[in-house]
Amino acid sequence: MLSELRKLNSFSSMIRYVCTKELGHGAFSTVYKCHRADTGESFAIKVFPKSNLKKSDDKKRFQRELNTMAFIHHENIISLHDCFSDDDNFYLVMTLCKNGELADYIARNSKLQEDIALHIFKQILAAISTLHSYNIVHRDLKPQNILFTEFPNIKVGNFGLSDSTANKKTIHNFCGSICFCSPECLSRMEYDPIKSDIWSLGVILYNMVVGVHPWGTKSDTVMIRNIKRAYYNIPKFVSKDCADLISRMMKLNPEDRITMSEISKHPWIKGEFHKVEPNIIRSLDEFIHFDITDTDSDIYSPFNEPMHSESKIVSFEGVIHSSPSFSSTPKKLKFPNANKRRKTEPETYYHPVHRAFT
Repeated sequence: MLSELRKLNSFSSMIRYVCTKELGHGAFSTVYKCHRADTGESFAIKVFPKSNLKKSDDKKRFQRELNTMAFIHHENIISLHDCFSDDDNFYLVMTLCKNGELADYIARNSKLQEDIALHIFKQILAAISTLHSYNIVHRDLKPQNILFTEFPNIKVGNFGLSDSTANKKTIHNFCGSICFCSPECLSRMEYDPIKSDIWSLGVILYNMVVGVHPWGTKSDTVMIRNIKRAYYNIPKFVSKDCADLISRMMKLNPEDRITMSEISKHPWIKGEFHKVEPNIIRSLDEFIHFDITDTDSDIYSPFNEPMHSESKIVSFEGVIHSSPSFSSTPKKLKFPNANKRRKTEPETYYHPVHRAFT
């Protein structure tokens, strides 16, 4: 490996990106921190081995992520800065969100103060409203896909499951993480993916202000049953306006759910936002010192032939894996344990238990 890296580095005038650290990896890709050799500007580079993209569905997932980031430009959406390939891999050069996931922050702090949650949620709302305005749905909204640049500013990422609604208003397939999936998505019935995204936004807001997910169990079977019944409670310490917004986003019947436009006009969203004081930000930033783990369109056009250029050779300095061709799984770094969180056990609730929608 070292000899190959030295060989790459010997062509210093040709090397464009230098990767210095693995940030995380998933089933299809690995994310590295990198910088441009000529300017020193930092990015995240997501590497997709071509051997992982042989199936049609996997190719589509890669295509969607590439095209969504390339097409949509918004301050709260991770941007694609460059893309290229070599014989073994595709490379997506993206905005570096250096201060970790919303999920990790919640895990370390139990729950967010509502003024901070409001500031973050408004940014999430702006990002998803922009996607929807281009007939794109995210379909995998969760705190793990919401990343901090400088606290408390965020960007939404991971568009592998995103889809276009330009030519279809309903879909029927299951996707995403169970905890944040809508009842209709879990039931695999025909459903409106925009309304399903709104449900996921409600679960994210609940998670932020309560500190745990709404379903009261780690069992997937029990969780699915509770979701399909919209069986959840909102603790009394959550403000009435915030609790009202959560309950409107998490209506069991999708037709009863609040719309994106109505969310933006809701009293909790429109309420006076008290700017987070700098000393509070400094205190909170003490908990945000870890890097992102993984950030795993009409837009949905074929990828076309990737660009090939000697000026875009990627160098891996100090990155631990067997070779630049990614013939084996890179060593996994240790990240904060999201399961180690302080649990809140409220005694009183605003929200009544829902019954199953039939």
